[in-house]
Amino acid sequence: MKISYGWIIVTCSLIILVALGTLTGTFSIFLEPLANQFQWERGALSAAFSICTFLGGLFAIVTGKLTDRYGPRLLVTITGILTGIVMLCMAEVNALWQVYLLWGVLGAVAMSCCIVPVSSTIPRWFNTKRGLAISLGIIGMALGGAIWPVLAQWMINSFDWQQAFRIMGIVAFAGIIIPAQFLKLSPTQIETHHDIATEKPAIAAEGLTLRQSAKTARFWIFGIILLLHNFYIMTILVHLVPYARDIGITPITAASALSVFIVVSLAAQLVAAFVVDKLGGVRVLFFSLIAAMLSLLLLPFTVSTGLLFLFAIILGVTGAMHTLQMIVSVEMFGTKYIGSVLGVVLFFGTLGGALGPLFAGGIYDMAGSYMPAFITCSCLGVTVFILSLVLLRVVKGRK
Repeated sequence: MKISYGWIIVTCSLIILVALGTLTGTFSIFLEPLANQFQWERGALSAAFSICTFLGGLFAIVTGKLTDRYGPRLLVTITGILTGIVMLCMAEVNALWQVYLLWGVLGAVAMSCCIVPVSSTIPRWFNTKRGLAISLGIIGMALGGAIWPVLAQWMINSFDWQQAFRIMGIVAFAGIIIPAQFLKLSPTQIETHHDIATEKPAIAAEGLTLRQSAKTARFWIFGIILLLHNFYIMTILVHLVPYARDIGITPITAASALSVFIVVSLAAQLVAAFVVDKLGGVRVLFFSLIAAMLSLLLLPFTVSTGLLFLFAIILGVTGAMHTLQMIVSVEMFGTKYIGSVLGVVLFFGTLGGALGPLFAGGIYDMAGSYMPAFITCSCLGVTVFILSLVLLRVVKGRK
């Protein structure tokens, strides 16, 4: 029985993104230990994550174009090398500028060489079950985010934060570099006589160029949705654990709440994987953002362990956004130039993700409380819901 090489691409993508979680999913766990060790302000330290997010999105515009031309293998291999270096060197930092350089700059290059190349490669291998394939591959981001916060906190408690970084560095080297060698851009890169076959004979790729996409209303509406959504999501991912500790919740419980959010996100992505090809990505995105709005309206009232976990569960439903942003982009703009288009579309999200933690950290340093930032996130949740309704109508109007 012949195996579809497309599913090998999906499997390798999942493994790679789980390993990338050492970089993308653990900053909040190290925020307090680093701040306490070196007496750094949380806002100043959070800037490293914001730099990484912003530059990662900016660099992804370039890596998206490079993926369209050269494929993902070399780029993702660079991700593995740089992520391992970042983790190992973070164990030796003693100055804030070093964190900015390592996590902020090198981490940004690592992210940009992975997320868009992987995300834009998967849909090229599937004519049918494309939404399922994208969802199952990109789910590695949520799975890595579920695993690594708790593992990182356990390693800090069992050893110290330096040793935790060293272990994650070794995992990043192996978990990214090895599967990266099996990535191929499209079915045309494997010979027809191989025992490994594609799902179906490849059809000609179709789609809008980046310039054509940017002339449509749906491009800008979707971009603003991603900007605002990632603003509040990254604010929560970076600052939820420190906030929970501030209100008297133990570190391991706070890390567990973050992991609950990621686990529910994982479940949401699995559900989305099996319904998105039937309902359409835009419609599933709309329902996902309803949950985001409801959870963010609860956020200012989250002052106990029970409410913290309830908030994490409801917000976790929005975890399908990890894959939906890729699926919706393919639905609206096609696959031919998806690397270039996706690089720019996701830059909206990374810009919001960069501003959110920086904004919340600055608010905390000035006011001694996260509450003004959380109220802002609640307002943004309502705004994003309204924009998703507009996007749904605009896309329906095209049919």
